[in-house]
This record gives sequence, C-alpha cells and structure tokens, in this order.
Amino acid sequence: MRLLVDQSILRSLIYITFYFLFLHFS
Repeated sequence: MRLLVDQSILRSLIYITFYFLFLHFS
C-alpha cells in the first residue's frame, strides 16, 4: 500500500515539474 502511495506522489511531482517547465518555456 505504501509503495502505491509513493508512486502516485512521485507521479504527481513529475507532472507538476513538466507542467511548470511547459509554462516557463511557452
């Protein structure tokens, strides 16, 4: 269960980072 939570948090961080880069470079 904990692994699943960690994966979802990590995925959210990755999405947020990409979104931030997208906003920054557009």
